[in-house]
Amino acid sequence: MSVEAALYAELTGNAGVAALVADRVYPDVAPSSADLPRLTYQRISTGRHPHLAGASGLVSPRFQVICWASSRASAGVVADAVREALDGFSGTLGSGGNTVNARGVFLDGQGADYAPPTEGGEIGVYSERLEFIIWHRETVPAH
Repeated sequence: MSVEAALYAELTGNAGVAALVADRVYPDVAPSSADLPRLTYQRISTGRHPHLAGASGLVSPRFQVICWASSRASAGVVADAVREALDGFSGTLGSGGNTVNARGVFLDGQGADYAPPTEGGEIGVYSERLEFIIWHRETVPAH
C-alpha cells in the first residue's frame, strides 16, 4: 500500500484530528468550497538509503501537512492535534487495507502563514505547516 494512502487513513482515523477537521483531508490542494478547518498533505521528497549491496528498501519520504483555518489560534489547535497523532509514532500507520509499517514518524519542521482575502470575497486563511519524515520499508525491485 502507498504511504500516501496510509497517511490519509491515519489522519482521518485519528479521533483528535477527526474531531477538528472531520473528513476534510485532501491530497495536494483542497477544493475551494471545502469548509474550514481542513488539512492538505503532499509528499515533497523521498530519501532512499541504499547499502553496499544495492537497494535496501528503507525510505524516508518527507510530507508536508498544512492545517488551514479561519484564525491563527484555530490553525494552531489543528496543528497540535496532527503533531500529537504523528510525531514519534511507530508501528502500523493507517487502517484497513491502507497501512504501512512505519519504523518512525518524526516532525522535522513547522511554520505558519496567512493568505489574505481575494478579490472574489473569500476570507483570509491562516495556515500551520508541519513537515514529517516517515521512515518505512518498501518492496525492493528484483534485478
